[in-house]
Amino acid sequence: MKGGVKDLIDDPWEFGAWLDGTPDAENRGLRHMLLFLIFPDFYERIATARHKNTIAATFAHLAQESVSRDGDPPAMSLDKTLFSIRKALDFRFASNHYRARLRLLLRKMLRGETLDVLSGQREHAHLGLG
Repeated sequence: MKGGVKDLIDDPWEFGAWLDGTPDAENRGLRHMLLFLIFPDFYERIATARHKNTIAATFAHLAQESVSRDGDPPAMSLDKTLFSIRKALDFRFASNHYRARLRLLLRKMLRGETLDVLSGQREHAHLGLG
């Protein structure tokens, strides 16, 4: 911790690193929920590491910039990857029309359904994922 408890609230990544110091933190839903509730602009509204890993793996090609540092806990590195993916998707899905399509795509992916949308070049280009 840099300078005390007050600094934790000012830095979403520092707070996450502090929270990751609790035993088995990355496997606890409370960690994911707290981080989103306190820092919704930096963390995702996803309460399981499994779903976060699925999304990160599916959209890894969109993660353009890395804010991860050497020594980041695995859960923090994953959250930073999702942050980078979110920034790319926010740019590509700026309109409500595309956000609704993205939500549908994510729901299907998390249910384990086949994602035909990602396999077809026409749809791929239409969604801006290519």
